[in-house]
Amino acid sequence: MTAAGYGDAWIDETAHAICNTLNQITGHFGQKADYRNGPWTRQILTRLAKLGKKQNRHENGAGIWVYASKTDAETETSPSVADGGEWLFDLCWLDYAGRDTWAQLRTVPLVAEIEWGNQGDIIDDFQKLVLARARLRLMIFAASSRAAVIELFDKLMRFADEFGDQEQNDRYLLCGYDAEKGQFIFKMPDRTISP
Repeated sequence: MTAAGYGDAWIDETAHAICNTLNQITGHFGQKADYRNGPWTRQILTRLAKLGKKQNRHENGAGIWVYASKTDAETETSPSVADGGEWLFDLCWLDYAGRDTWAQLRTVPLVAEIEWGNQGDIIDDFQKLVLARARLRLMIFAASSRAAVIELFDKLMRFADEFGDQEQNDRYLLCGYDAEKGQFIFKMPDRTISP
C-alpha cells in the first residue's frame, strides 16, 4: 500500500472506526469510570493497536506496523499487541516497504497522543501532532464538561491553524471525553487551507 492508499476515504473510514472504538471502551468501563487510570489508557492503546494491525500487510512484512506505549496484553510473559513500544508518540502506525533493518518507511498513516492532564499538558501533547507528518493525527483528551471539550477543540485547532508549516492536507481527529456526561465528543475539522 502506498501513501496514495491513505486518501480521504481511508481517513474517513479510519476516523469512524476510531470513534466507534472509543465509544465501545466507554461502554466497557461505564460512563462514570475513572478515565485517568492506567487500565482505561491501556485499553485505548490496545484497541487502537489492533485496529492498526488489521490494516493491509504483505507477505514480505511490508505494510502497517504499530508502535504504542504499554498495551493491555503486554506483560513479562505475553508480548504486546503492538509491533514495538512507544516511538515518538503514544501510538503510531508506520507503513514500511518490508520488515528488515533497512526497510524503507513509506508513510505514516496515523499518530496519536492521549493526555488526561490539565489544559497545558493537553496543548503540549497536541503540538507534537501539529509538527507530525502523518495522514491522520489523533488527539484524545478529557475535560470537565461538554463546553470545556468544545473550548479545547477550538484552542487546539487555533494552534494547528497558526502553525507556519501546515500543509493543505493536514487532517486531525479530536476526541474529547466529557467527564460530566461520561461520553466522548468527536471533531474532525476541515483542514483545507488557502494556497
